[in-house]
Amino acid sequence: MSQRPHTPIVPPRATSAEAAAKQLYFWRTTAVAALILVVILAVLNWVVRRSPPAPAAVTENVVGAASTSIATPRLMPWGRLLTESIIMERPDGLFSDPDVYFETGLPWRFGKSPKETVTKLLQEAGLPSAPRAWLLDGANWQLQGDEIVVVPPSELLFNLTADSRACIYSFLAQIPGNRFKNDPFKIATNLAPMWFEDAGVSVETERLIRSLTYRRGPMVCFSDLGLLADRIPTTERRAVLKALSRLPAQRAFLRIEHGDDLGAVANYWAAAGRMPDMLPLLDSLRHSPDGGRVDLAYLLPRFCRERLYTFPDHATQLDAGAVDCFWTALNFFRYPPEQRFIDVASRMGYLRDQYEVHVGEPALGDIMAFYNTKDEPVHACVYIAGDLVFTKNGATVFSPWLLMSYRDMLAYYSVDAEPKMRVLRARKSPQS
Repeated sequence: MSQRPHTPIVPPRATSAEAAAKQLYFWRTTAVAALILVVILAVLNWVVRRSPPAPAAVTENVVGAASTSIATPRLMPWGRLLTESIIMERPDGLFSDPDVYFETGLPWRFGKSPKETVTKLLQEAGLPSAPRAWLLDGANWQLQGDEIVVVPPSELLFNLTADSRACIYSFLAQIPGNRFKNDPFKIATNLAPMWFEDAGVSVETERLIRSLTYRRGPMVCFSDLGLLADRIPTTERRAVLKALSRLPAQRAFLRIEHGDDLGAVANYWAAAGRMPDMLPLLDSLRHSPDGGRVDLAYLLPRFCRERLYTFPDHATQLDAGAVDCFWTALNFFRYPPEQRFIDVASRMGYLRDQYEVHVGEPALGDIMAFYNTKDEPVHACVYIAGDLVFTKNGATVFSPWLLMSYRDMLAYYSVDAEPKMRVLRARKSPQS
């Protein structure tokens, strides 16, 4: 039987219409899949936005850590230090009569500055034309003995620019007797937005005050309370004073983790004399699975613990208006405190004889002394740990004892130029 030759089976060729239909089907399917994916992603994004945010790994500002985003601060010689920023306000008792602060017509006292110096200052202050003409008119100057005194009208003061105000007030700040220029109300520029936050001050009053501020170094300053006297309600005066007097401070805690070796930590804080009493608590935290933290105030000497976050009180301390930063620094390890350090000659002599300049990392209790461009001492504080210092910024009842960050404290004393700092270490234990 003869066989037919084998013919391969070839599928029929698709027509152009069928090919177009298949291509259309492919793109439609792809488009639908992409649309579904977009919808799914949108739903997931909506769910995430509606969900409560996860807690941050660290809510405090961590001193001594490489980053504030890590869960546990790095162990330093003083331990793991956690800090949180707070704002201190002066208590109502320190403003028993707010009205006395709103004195009008305060003079500008140029002291014994030569007339040529005063004229040059006013010429170079960038004054608007009307204030410039009035201030340069010698008929508006008074001579009190050999001192030049000028009493500008309030209209002129309102017309000063911030730069003109800064130029003139910075000059006046160097001459005694210029109230609120020698020691203006001030706050660091990075904290200025919250100066009046929740202070009970009206928007109009805040706007008026901010229009009268000026810059000195890293600080925003205000010196013209008298201009507010007849422009704000008398019921606002106390709130204004409290807001203007706000000070940045730090609360600090020692964080103990499970299994920590407390040997080095105990050695660092031993100088304060509190470690024997605190070791049982710290040891209990070390054995706790979750660890824990202790307020740093408990580790500090008694002098510091009793005063931290408080203001001098005339009712209990006769020299409340005289104790200052140097008195505070030299009494850090002492109890009761020694009043001899109120006397400038006594404390400067003691610093010269009993302390020496330390080169290297500071340690608990070292005094950080600050000097102006004439090498005159202007401030002293006590180093605690990390970025923290114990300080009293001023010799008035309005200046509390605080823990501050070194940066915030330095800004307070850098209104004209950043001072030179030296670390002073006692030649022998101040407690001996």
